[in-house]
Amino acid sequence: MEEIIDKYLAKWISKGLNTLPGLSIQAKMADPKQSESEEWKIWYPIPSTVQEREIKEFEEKINIRLPDSYKRLLRHKHFYELIIYDCSFFAHPINEWLRILTEKILNEYSWILESGKIPFAEIDSSNYLYCFDSTVERENNEYPIVVAKFEEFEFEYSNFEQMLTELDIKDKSQQWL
Repeated sequence: MEEIIDKYLAKWISKGLNTLPGLSIQAKMADPKQSESEEWKIWYPIPSTVQEREIKEFEEKINIRLPDSYKRLLRHKHFYELIIYDCSFFAHPINEWLRILTEKILNEYSWILESGKIPFAEIDSSNYLYCFDSTVERENNEYPIVVAKFEEFEFEYSNFEQMLTELDIKDKSQQWL
């Protein structure tokens, strides 16, 4: 799983896409050689500083345990953008990840959480979201992945690791586009 994440973060950097306009980039993730006056800020993924107690705190806020595989992502790297095929993960920058996830899940998409689904990524070019379906019990909280299409949910993947593998395969098959 970590290899897939690292591959797409490295791909993002190699294409020079690790920039964001007018955003204040966390100092530990910012390009130290870049001038403050430049509009587009360069960022780099860094090893995660997320602690287990922070994850538990977040789980208590949403009242649902996160899948162990997703916790691995949270503890692996900090990033502003991670896109694999059509999946754009919610930003996970150092010092801000908890605020961003809380804002997205508890405020912006609270109606989804109320149905037992936990959104974690947007699907490019749509208003759809990838979500964990916590209403389906699984070992280690490895919930199935559903797509939230407005007020309806469609099964998409058996679990988070399968999703990453399948998205990687789909992305490889589309390289000619």
